Amino acid sequence: MQRGNSIKEEAGKTYLVYTHKEEEYKILIDPDDVERLAQYKWRVSTVNKNRKKPCKVISTAIYDPKKGTYRTILLRRFLLHASPDVKVVHRNSNPFDCRKENLRRIL
Repeated sequence: MQRGNSIKEEAGKTYLVYTHKEEEYKILIDPDDVERLAQYKWRVSTVNKNRKKPCKVISTAIYDPKKGTYRTILLRRFLLHASPDVKVVHRNSNPFDCRKENLRRIL
């Protein structure tokens, strides 16, 4: 398998699919987000690897023309247009469920 993103519809649900080596990750998304998400290359990473509960995050790099650099943005923050001072969490604690109804802002 090659590395990359694709969109899949299964059983009436829409998924952003990230493939890397032999692994495939299915991220549940809202159908109205497909066009926006398709503009970027999303990846799944593991954070807190040295802790008891490492977790997966979905992110991409977005170019900032003002600074001339790239910055990493998490999918959950991207979907809610969250400003830097707002925390976004998954209501059901599943990082692969990125439907807006499952995302919550914490000020």
